[in-house]
Amino acid sequence: MAIAAAVIAGVFVPGQSALAAPDAPVVEVPPAERGVDGLEAPDSASAQTIARLVGERVEVIGERTGNSSTWALPDGTFSVGVAAGPIWVRQPTGDGTVSQDWAPVDLTLAVTPEGAVAPVSFPGELTLAGGGAAPASGQLVALAGGG
Repeated sequence: MAIAAAVIAGVFVPGQSALAAPDAPVVEVPPAERGVDGLEAPDSASAQTIARLVGERVEVIGERTGNSSTWALPDGTFSVGVAAGPIWVRQPTGDGTVSQDWAPVDLTLAVTPEGAVAPVSFPGELTLAGGGAAPASGQLVALAGGG
């Protein structure tokens, strides 16, 4: 019996386990941005991971289009909202994966640096003559297709 106790005492080191747990895998999750409408992430994999971790929906900005938004849900599914007309305008800078790359459609008219009048945020090019004398081009309205 004394030999068994000595063997056990020699093997057992207080504060350490004989069976060490394996190291947990390191998973890097990009930080979630909280936009005006809630959490957002650049891609579907990041959004899905964040949604599961925080328990709320996360918009996938990289899947946004002019008339739709996509959300990753905590249960692992996705939800897509589609509008009948444009709701977002892609900005000329950026790659479309952060909310600053998009602006909501804003039809408020404002004077441009050239003196014409145009909507603040429109999915095409709409320019109205600024008033006063007729423009040299003779055009009162110019409209170009948008994306």
